[in-house]
Amino acid sequence: MQKRLNGLITGVLSGDHLLIQGRERGEEAPSNKDIYLAFIEAAKMGSPQREAEAFGLTAREYVRKLLIGKRVSFIPEYKYEDKDYATIWVEEEKGEVDVAAELVRNGLAKLRGREEKNESRWDELKELQEEAKDKEIGMWAEEEERAKNVTRILFSGMPGYSMENVFAGVKKEGKTQGIVEYQLATNSYNILIIKYKTVVKVMLDYLINLPGGSKATAQQQELSKRARAFADRAVMSKEVTVVMDRYDPEVSVISGKILLPTGEDLAAELLANGYAKLKFQAAGMDEKYYASLRVALNQAQVQRKGMWKSTEVKSEGTKAKYTAQVVEVNSGDSITVVKSGGSEEMRLFLAGVRAPKIGTQREESKGEPFGWEAKEFLRKLLIGKLVEIDVEYTRVPKQDEKSTVAKRPMTFVNVITPETKCANVEVAAAGLVTVLTPRLDEQLSQYFQQIADAAAKAKKEKKGIHFSGQTPPTHSYQSLLGQVSPKMVAYYQELFRKTPNVNGVVEYCFTGSRFKVRVDQMNCYIPFICQGLQPIQQDPNVPELQTIFAQGQKFAKNMVLQRDVKLSINSNDRKGNFFGTLLIGGKDYATELLEEGLTGLKKSGGRGHLSSYSQKKDKYEEAEEVAKKAKKGIWNPKNSIVLDLIFSEANEFEDIEGKDKVEIVKCVNNRYFYASLVDESITKKTEAAVASSFNLTKAEKLLPPIRSGTYCMALYSEDGKWYRGQVERMVSESTYEVLFLDYGNTENANIKNIRKINLGLIKEHPPCAFKLGLAYLDMPPLDFKVGEKTLRSILNNQLESREITVIYKYKEGGVRYGIIMDGDGTDYMKSFNAYLVKNGLAMLSTETDLPEALKEWADMQSEAQQEPRGFWETGQFNESQDYE
Repeated sequence: MQKRLNGLITGVLSGDHLLIQGRERGEEAPSNKDIYLAFIEAAKMGSPQREAEAFGLTAREYVRKLLIGKRVSFIPEYKYEDKDYATIWVEEEKGEVDVAAELVRNGLAKLRGREEKNESRWDELKELQEEAKDKEIGMWAEEEERAKNVTRILFSGMPGYSMENVFAGVKKEGKTQGIVEYQLATNSYNILIIKYKTVVKVMLDYLINLPGGSKATAQQQELSKRARAFADRAVMSKEVTVVMDRYDPEVSVISGKILLPTGEDLAAELLANGYAKLKFQAAGMDEKYYASLRVALNQAQVQRKGMWKSTEVKSEGTKAKYTAQVVEVNSGDSITVVKSGGSEEMRLFLAGVRAPKIGTQREESKGEPFGWEAKEFLRKLLIGKLVEIDVEYTRVPKQDEKSTVAKRPMTFVNVITPETKCANVEVAAAGLVTVLTPRLDEQLSQYFQQIADAAAKAKKEKKGIHFSGQTPPTHSYQSLLGQVSPKMVAYYQELFRKTPNVNGVVEYCFTGSRFKVRVDQMNCYIPFICQGLQPIQQDPNVPELQTIFAQGQKFAKNMVLQRDVKLSINSNDRKGNFFGTLLIGGKDYATELLEEGLTGLKKSGGRGHLSSYSQKKDKYEEAEEVAKKAKKGIWNPKNSIVLDLIFSEANEFEDIEGKDKVEIVKCVNNRYFYASLVDESITKKTEAAVASSFNLTKAEKLLPPIRSGTYCMALYSEDGKWYRGQVERMVSESTYEVLFLDYGNTENANIKNIRKINLGLIKEHPPCAFKLGLAYLDMPPLDFKVGEKTLRSILNNQLESREITVIYKYKEGGVRYGIIMDGDGTDYMKSFNAYLVKNGLAMLSTETDLPEALKEWADMQSEAQQEPRGFWETGQFNESQDYE
């Protein structure tokens, strides 16, 4: 015997035509199947193409009341003309009911079909039909009785049909009963109004259907099928209550509400299960009813049902509202904020609007018209302000199948300014955004109507993106950052020399004191450095330094990023950097940074040092002293190692004393040599301390790119041992030049052979090798020639691999400067420094004052000039030349 199948009856279209729905399996929509009762034909209830038969409605109603909403069992019997025929049973209190048999027994159906498919079944039904004929019931009754039981249903297009009359009658009564005959869409149904025996089209006008057509994605199509299946289960072939709100004769539709047999509102049920979307509120809508539908919608969002599966939204009564400071405007519809009392930055998106895309400074052509204006408008409206954030919803973007990186959720919000203005509405009123009718998986902003009205007004007034001109405005700025021609740099340097005081907008914070500034007056972006401040660079390989860098950069972002500032430019360098004062709100930003201990003073060396900016010296020193006394930032004792790193390579001038016996390892350039201590006992003691604390298996690799000056442990290729080092420069992507700190020699090392070092090893055991310069002298580049010899060869012959005595005088820029003597000599006039001056191979520095004890060096230089000797003879020396 054939096994029975099971299903849910979700529709009774006639006495012998049923809709059976299977079970849902996860995200897959349940199957739906049209089934006809095998071996019989029930009386027909009529349609626009066919006259109603006697007992047609009676047969349909008998089966509808018996089966609708119930689970049945069935056995497929045969297939005929692409229709599936089956025998169906339903379990009742009195026992199992054979649906076809009951129809035949009551004269509501007659035999028809394929007798040969199941002769025993045919005989069974034939016997029941004969009994009905004998009793003259149903379709076998007398003609007069049959005539009484012909119920004519009016469909659109039939004589006597009037949807308008039905609407008028029901509107007067307030509500009426009907049977859902067919689901046109999840928001549209054909309903038989029982009292008027008329089928009308009723639309749930507040809802938007899910996309399910050919242009929809496979996922959307599947969700649409699930929505239709849900609606079928809820109302198909069921008696419902219909409330009619209005009638539109142009499209022959009645807008209204459908209440389930249990009293629930169908629109609310669809929304609550994520199977429809709510239209934005418009004039004429019932506000109380709309509010109830919004609650239902929010329920689906919170529970992530249906279309909201990938969207996170808080419940209507508990939607996130908080205050936050706007720290950056990313575009005309996106901002970055920090919650009040918090520290984490969050990127948010304005709900209900889309701004034109903005181009990068190098690729402005890729931007959209008015993208720049939209961002600038929002910047002026919000940057730096404490605003109220009203979260609408959070959506998880669709994951790229090829990407393994999960995309971050996008949070859509309304932003309320301190002046109680909604930024979403304001940017729309300026005509700088497109109003978004939300996607089906996005919620509608509660300010949507205000946004739409503001945008409509802007369009009427031809503002912003609605302008009537043929060519939209463009914004072209010359960037002086990165690779720029010297001529271009010189051109702008001259402009700023003539106009040193300008207004600007800080576009980016590289560090706490170095910025990218937009100067509209000059149509350019410039690299601007606060003069007098020691730069603190980021270094992921030194967590302590990275922390200070991050604190300084964060402070800068909170204080000046995207703010309108005033610049007073005092100087510039060859690289195109501009130095000066940056005022924000009338206050000197450098003073604020110093008081927080997030930098220190750069007292000498280079264009940006404090001595070249003496008018700020006292004020800046006072600010630095405030931080020192409070032990803030870099002045906190726990940051002593970081402090050494910050200023070790800085151009800080410091008088030093003492002397050492050293060996010159290498002449590096015209500023310094590499030298190492001759006392091997110190070197061996240092080696032992390093070896006992360094564990190769636990040592972390340095993270590229590695910054010049980074301390490390490096493998020396000749003996295969690890030594303390310092990265000098990048040679290639995977190779770096490393200075071995205890020996003074350098080697190119693969990044695989470089490891992080405990900075305590540097502080507790000073390097045995160091950079050594010739005190009080300036020299030309090493490739300058005197006769057939270069300065490099002269220095190498005189100094390399020789033990000498150095008497220290001062320290600057990480270089110890001293007077070099042979043996234990103390006569400065016989020093190597004096030898170079006397022979015209170096000249006295104009940056450092010559001590009284060395005044004879000046006489030596005069003699070298007058004779002339060395570089004075070749004309390669020039007292006004900067040889650094």
